[in-house]
Amino acid sequence: MSKTGIVTDTTSCLPPELVKEYDIRIVPVGLAT
Repeated sequence: MSKTGIVTDTTSCLPPELVKEYDIRIVPVGLAT
């Protein structure tokens, strides 16, 4: 059985309850200048 994961960046503004409920991974956004 395959697994599906949800990943988003820190600009997504998801409520903490949603992140916890769906075990969402949040990665930091880095901008190079």
